[in-house]
Amino acid sequence: MTGRNEDRIVQIVEFNMPRLENEIAKLNRRADKIGCPHLEIIVHSTELKKDPNAVARLSEYYGRSGCPIPPYELERVPLVNISEVEIVGEGPKIEGFKFVGTLDHYTIPGQVIVNTVPGETVPTQFFEAPAICDHCNKIRNRVETFIVEEVDNGSHIQVGRNCLRDFFGHDPMSVARWLNRVMHFITSLEDDDWRDSSGGGRYVNYYVSEKLLTTTIAMIRTFGWVAKSTCKEDQTPTAQDVLYVLDPPYDAKSHKRWEEFKATVRFDEAKDLAESEAAVAWLKEQEGNNEYMHNLKLLENESAIPGKMVGYWCSLIAAYQRAQARLEYAKLERKNRLNEYIGKVGERTELRVKCTGVQSIFGDYGVVNIHRMLDTYGRTLVWFANAAAKMEKDDEYVIRARIKDHKEYKNWKQTILSRVFIVEEIKQDEAA
Repeated sequence: MTGRNEDRIVQIVEFNMPRLENEIAKLNRRADKIGCPHLEIIVHSTELKKDPNAVARLSEYYGRSGCPIPPYELERVPLVNISEVEIVGEGPKIEGFKFVGTLDHYTIPGQVIVNTVPGETVPTQFFEAPAICDHCNKIRNRVETFIVEEVDNGSHIQVGRNCLRDFFGHDPMSVARWLNRVMHFITSLEDDDWRDSSGGGRYVNYYVSEKLLTTTIAMIRTFGWVAKSTCKEDQTPTAQDVLYVLDPPYDAKSHKRWEEFKATVRFDEAKDLAESEAAVAWLKEQEGNNEYMHNLKLLENESAIPGKMVGYWCSLIAAYQRAQARLEYAKLERKNRLNEYIGKVGERTELRVKCTGVQSIFGDYGVVNIHRMLDTYGRTLVWFANAAAKMEKDDEYVIRARIKDHKEYKNWKQTILSRVFIVEEIKQDEAA
């Protein structure tokens, strides 16, 4: 009974599994009342697949213009758990016979639809059988007939609904009604409704781990990191923006807004991928000695991240970038540097500098790109740029700037710059 029958395998999305279990429980409660055997759910496999609902929306959206779905769109489709399920059981037995299925002679005129009880088999000889009853031998305009098996010898008989009482010696109509309910339910499992992940119930979308990280890196580069815990009313958490990019709307108006938003994001595929891999490698070296790191490390080997953990996973990039900034700062402190200010506050100056790092945060007036630099004497300079980042880490530049302030950070003097103008970017071979 539990062997895999490919013809009876149906795909059920995770969201619908509780519904399936509830429907089977209802049928089994009815079976108890009329003495019929229980049905059983066999889950043969469960795996993450692209959300069929999202794929259908994509197909509809691009189908309007007769275009296939672009591969990059399919890559962004979230994943859901889909189970391959089979309903098995045993035909109800009455007076030495058991039901094994029904023949539907009505739905398609002139054709026979075969509905088999889970776990049983209707012989092929009945696949084109007329609406005849082997008990009364009359051909009538019957809606359906029932196939029963004699338990002792395994022979099969086709019986009309009106003859069930005479054939079994008592009224088996309650069993027949139960059998019909089972048949209709099993048939309904082929409907797309069971593979649909939409609706008011709870279901879990999964997102490709690497895609979440690379998109987060691009978001931080463009807008800075905004944590949900510190997010202001007029801000959107970075993780929410990441999900918006990865799971776009597909009505025309909303999709246009999504395309406009996505066009503002500064992606750099090669750099984003390299940094995401470095962040995961860094995470694997850390200890889960607090709640945050413990939960984060639970995800370090996962290829797909459940929706409710997306915020945690996106925050890995912010944590990694902070750690790298601290590490870089410590390295620089070990070098021969001058703990001195440059010039006088308010004056303009021209300097040759090396960018030691750029960190993007969200401030009161939007994204702030913090540029950290050293001049040729090893003195520390900091520039808080409200515009997009102008420098790349480890590159050298000649700049003109106004000295805005002199401050100390951890007992180290820093010259704060404003109105920075890049006079020249010095190529690596020139810098060497």
